[in-house]
Amino acid sequence: MKHGTRDVGEGRPTRSRRSVIPLLYLFSAATAGAATITIGSIKGSGTVAITANNVSGLAACTVILSYTKSVVVVDNITAGGLGTPTVNITNSNGRTKIVTWNTTAQTGNVVIAYVTLRAVGAAGTQSYLTLSVPDSINSNAAQIPRTVYRGTFTASILRPRSEGEIAARGSPAVGACF
Repeated sequence: MKHGTRDVGEGRPTRSRRSVIPLLYLFSAATAGAATITIGSIKGSGTVAITANNVSGLAACTVILSYTKSVVVVDNITAGGLGTPTVNITNSNGRTKIVTWNTTAQTGNVVIAYVTLRAVGAAGTQSYLTLSVPDSINSNAAQIPRTVYRGTFTASILRPRSEGEIAARGSPAVGACF
């Protein structure tokens, strides 16, 4: 026995093992029931929701969506259950900022906004849909603790040919896949 600890074979856990158990309990208690903000994964062009799950009294939210601009671009943002968003789409930087609020605080699972995405990369290329949420405010103007999860976009269409490529190779046959 060294420094007040016992070996496992002596019938009692060592001091270091006893200290881990309360920490695990505190960690699981702190994360149980915590709010999450997510964006779904999508294959091909389409619309995906940004959702706040397990929130209590959500009144306002700022979300920054980052993506690989050579794979996917944002075409549109529409309102979810938190009201009409103020949006700044900057596809040239692969970034879209969404700010939304509601005079009636929302509880439960709330769609913050719907994001319409369009593939611009070659089929099979991927981009993370990374969320940053600097603010999620409750009706008392306090931050709501949250965990944020990213999604993935996978391009599933071929990149359209430019007019220059078509001119250089000639017009494609009707029904041809290029």
